[in-house]
Amino acid sequence: MTLLSRIRERVSSTIHDAEEAASGAAAKAEGAAATVKERARTIVSAPPAPSASTLRHAAQAAVDAARNAARGRDEKPTSGAGPGVFVGVGTSAAAGGDIGVGGQASAGYVLGAGGEVKTYGSTGVVSGSLGTAAGVGLEAGLIVSDVRDFYGDGYQLSVCPPGLVSLEMSFTRDKQLTAISVGVAKSAGAGLFHFDTHTEDTTGR
Repeated sequence: MTLLSRIRERVSSTIHDAEEAASGAAAKAEGAAATVKERARTIVSAPPAPSASTLRHAAQAAVDAARNAARGRDEKPTSGAGPGVFVGVGTSAAAGGDIGVGGQASAGYVLGAGGEVKTYGSTGVVSGSLGTAAGVGLEAGLIVSDVRDFYGDGYQLSVCPPGLVSLEMSFTRDKQLTAISVGVAKSAGAGLFHFDTHTEDTTGR
């Protein structure tokens, strides 16, 4: 027998074995499918009764869902509630002996007590001043009441002594103290300034 004949015989034998294996696998798969169909038909026609434990869990889940839905209608959302800290960059310039002129702008990050991180942007115009100051630098502060009160319309008192450090106190329109911060800036001048401010949550914008 030549080498070519041996190769042909070996290939033929391998193909035959593969065909038999595939046929056997197909038969087994068909039998398994028939068994699964039969079991599914039995379950659908006569489903098993739920256990007492399953019924208790389902009833408790329904009660919890109803209670949470009622609470959601009556209570304010608590996401972002509580004190926090903020850090950002800002610039300001103000001058005058009474009403004054000038403004401020800042932006940065707010970290709430619950771990929420948001971005903020704040602008303000001078509504009262005593002195002259201008600067740009970093600001960091503590939100003393509620992070949610940090946003919206309010006002800020800024004390700028000679040097690099300034102190700011922020209030809501209802004169509630919301934040105390320190600014470290490259600045010139000194004074006491009152800014009408508006602060927004700029996260996602």
